[in-house]
Amino acid sequence: MGISVPASVLSAAPVRDQRIDLLRGIALISMTLNHLPGRYLHFVRDLFGFVSFAEVFVFLSGLVVGYVYSFTLVKQGVPGLWRKIRARARLIYSYHLSVFFLLFMVSYAVPAVKPFWYKAMIPFYEEQILALIAGVFLFYAPIGANLLPLYVVFILGAVLFLRAAHAGRHVRALLFALAMWGAAQLHLFYRAEVLVNRFIPMHWAIFDPMAWWLLFAAGLYLGLRKYRGVQISPLLQRRLLYLAAPMVAFLFSWRHGWLALPHQGQLFNHLTGLQNLGALRLLHFTMWSIMILYIGRHFSLEKWRLLRPFGYIGMHSLQVYSWHVCMIFLLYFTIDFWNSDLYWLHYAAIALLLLSLWLPAYLHSRYQRARAR
Repeated sequence: MGISVPASVLSAAPVRDQRIDLLRGIALISMTLNHLPGRYLHFVRDLFGFVSFAEVFVFLSGLVVGYVYSFTLVKQGVPGLWRKIRARARLIYSYHLSVFFLLFMVSYAVPAVKPFWYKAMIPFYEEQILALIAGVFLFYAPIGANLLPLYVVFILGAVLFLRAAHAGRHVRALLFALAMWGAAQLHLFYRAEVLVNRFIPMHWAIFDPMAWWLLFAAGLYLGLRKYRGVQISPLLQRRLLYLAAPMVAFLFSWRHGWLALPHQGQLFNHLTGLQNLGALRLLHFTMWSIMILYIGRHFSLEKWRLLRPFGYIGMHSLQVYSWHVCMIFLLYFTIDFWNSDLYWLHYAAIALLLLSLWLPAYLHSRYQRARAR
């Protein structure tokens, strides 16, 4: 395969990076707030400009996969990598099915939920059997649970990317991901989705996989560099920071209306779209990433013990994400409460919801310890 890595790397094992867990934990909390019903819908979306924590979550997932599974590929070869990837894909798929069937059964067995869930689960109510088949084959997931099918596809695609990157063809692999993103700007995936919808419900909600693969692939590549111990020189990091900081400030000011620049229109919506990962959104995410990578190089979680709980839920992101989906759907039963003027009760309910995110993390950590014993 043409793999060339230092001997010290060959004998090493993956080391958990607490900084990545911290960012994933913050991203999970942000996504939970962003999915609140009523007036709190999109509570923190675009808070940091033309970017959201969904991009952070997908990018970091790719980074972790690229780092961890590089050890498997080098030590066990392609067959070993396929075994590990298939096992991970099956696990994510099992969580997708669990959430999907739970919501499907409740929507079918409890007619009273229809007014609350209808907009998020239209195929469930209009084409029940076809929606069920589509969900099993990863063509469909209710709005709010759409990252799980995406991740199954992405992690299987990671095998091809890592094989190419470890064989020295990383430039071609990244150019292919960039070409996929370019095709997404022409809405090719959604054009195909319209055709498929004639036969079976297909809806991946707000994420165009052709566009979002670029983020995941970029994470895979940085994970590979992390595996090989390749670091950007401090001088280059500072120069990149001098470019990124003013760009972040400019785009942040634009997003929040502090500059006399367009805030609406078809072109503006396309350039800042979450669905297609528009060019301005991708640029702002890249600039933020440069700044965070610079800060992360000088950041130690040991000095910030109060942040450890966020890293704890980031360690169990699959379980916490699935839990948050179920909790958000339950909250829609209380939509009148969230539209009321009981603000202090809203804040108390939000606090309880966020505290509940630690429950699936705790239960999964207990399960891991029990299994280890």
